[in-house]
Amino acid sequence: MDFEGINLPEGYTPSERVSGYTDAGALAKGYDDLYAKHTNGSRIDIPGENATDDERSAFTSSLKEHLGILPPATAEEYTWKAPEGFEDQFKEMDADLKRYHELGYDDKTVSFFMQEKADGIKAAAEMLKETQTQIAQEAETALKEKWGDDYAGNMEAVNKVSERFGGLTDLLKTAGLANHQAVTEAMFEVAMSTREDKPPLNDKVDHKTLEARKAELKSSPAYLRGNHPEHAEVMAELREIQLSLSKPKR
Repeated sequence: MDFEGINLPEGYTPSERVSGYTDAGALAKGYDDLYAKHTNGSRIDIPGENATDDERSAFTSSLKEHLGILPPATAEEYTWKAPEGFEDQFKEMDADLKRYHELGYDDKTVSFFMQEKADGIKAAAEMLKETQTQIAQEAETALKEKWGDDYAGNMEAVNKVSERFGGLTDLLKTAGLANHQAVTEAMFEVAMSTREDKPPLNDKVDHKTLEARKAELKSSPAYLRGNHPEHAEVMAELREIQLSLSKPKR
């Protein structure tokens, strides 16, 4: 295009893009084509100072639509779904999506926010799992050293208590404490204290009775055979008897 005779702004030199037009008509058409391309063929008027709320709202919607960030018609139309296995962590997801919709967030943005939340939950769950595994391994090592040959039998007693108090066990699992050494030992104490066949070990039982029971237990197959299913219970009772024998005679 020949710019000779055309009044150009001071300091402006036409670029090669503009110079490529053959005349002013071609330049005007190029401008209109570019405008239509970037506005999807529609005009977006910026509200003036005296614009109404409806006009401003319409402008915002038009602009968001033009930029591809218009929210769906309803919160239910967001496409993001909770990852498989994490549905319980997103029971309140409908409330989150409704809030995002009220804020005018588009589907892509909401999917990003929700996925970030899901990734955080996954990472926390994985960290908790690793911590629980470490706690369980440390507890097993310590209790095997403490209980020795009685470990298997004692753990069997612990598992029976865990089954009896399932709700409590579930809470402990949620807190990551189900396999903690202190919890396991407490469960074992519960198992021993709730045995129906053990004699009452209190001040009303004299030392003679305790010694007789001790001798009876030590001569039983459950005591003599470490793999006997009642070996752990017998050993626990013997420990209680020994504790009672350490008290002064009545």
